Amino acid sequence: MFAALRSLPHDILEAARVDSSTARQIVWRIYLPLLRPVIGTALILRIIMSFKLFDIIYVLTAGGPGVITENLAYFAYIQGFRHYNLGYACALSILQLIAVSALARLLIGLTQRSRFSSVRAMRDRP
Repeated sequence: MFAALRSLPHDILEAARVDSSTARQIVWRIYLPLLRPVIGTALILRIIMSFKLFDIIYVLTAGGPGVITENLAYFAYIQGFRHYNLGYACALSILQLIAVSALARLLIGLTQRSRFSSVRAMRDRP
């Protein structure tokens, strides 16, 4: 995110300052539309990382106290290897794959749409 922020074109930011834009306008109308693909990519990676968070839960808390720190991956592990419900564990894993794929596709779609709309907005400006 920092590298993308540093690589923004300076002439657009300078033009906004010359046009006496406020800091809030510069952030909302210049920084965020230009950084939206990077934000989307970072968000997709973080969502995928949160779904595969198994080892930390297993080592630190083993899902406890009770079932407070269980996630879908740990619950599938419990069902498959402790209760020997392998079909149920496989179905949970496939459900997790579908959920991650759907969220990633949704975020990619939002990122792609916003990139083309910001390019169109820049092109249509007088």
